[in-house]
Amino acid sequence: MNREDGTQLHITAVHARSFITVFLSKVIGVLIMISFLITLAVLYPILIGAFHRSVTMWDVLIAITAHFLISFLSVAVSLYFTKIWSRRKLSTWLLLVLILVISLVKGGIVEFLPGGYSFVTWVFPPSFAIMDVLSQDTIPVNAQLFFTFIYILGYAFILTAIFLVFVRKKNAFLT
Repeated sequence: MNREDGTQLHITAVHARSFITVFLSKVIGVLIMISFLITLAVLYPILIGAFHRSVTMWDVLIAITAHFLISFLSVAVSLYFTKIWSRRKLSTWLLLVLILVISLVKGGIVEFLPGGYSFVTWVFPPSFAIMDVLSQDTIPVNAQLFFTFIYILGYAFILTAIFLVFVRKKNAFLT
């Protein structure tokens, strides 16, 4: 996401008149590239007949939406592991992998926590919710699915907005 060195990033931000514009453009660019890959990943198995049942339009729409949401969520989380925050690659990768693992097994962690402490897991990305939806053989289109998608979208937007606020405060001289 951020492979530029500090000097190049500052030059780009000066031309764009804001660090926020630079990072928001990067996020949008990555999401556009991911959208093409998601389309291929969803349509290719359908075209080669890899499913044991017929695929409906709802299945395709849910799959594309779920893949896009998990991608947006991963982009939002990865923003916090760019070179802006940490120069040490090993500790950054280890922390990122730890967050990924915890977010994927979040459902199991909630079961082992005492009843009043399950709110602690809300700080971790809701990757488990998407994985739970996609692991079902038939996905019912209902309010729970809609609210799960809205929750993940909101979580990713909030993470991105907080990151942009931090970037603005860290580099206030250019905004």
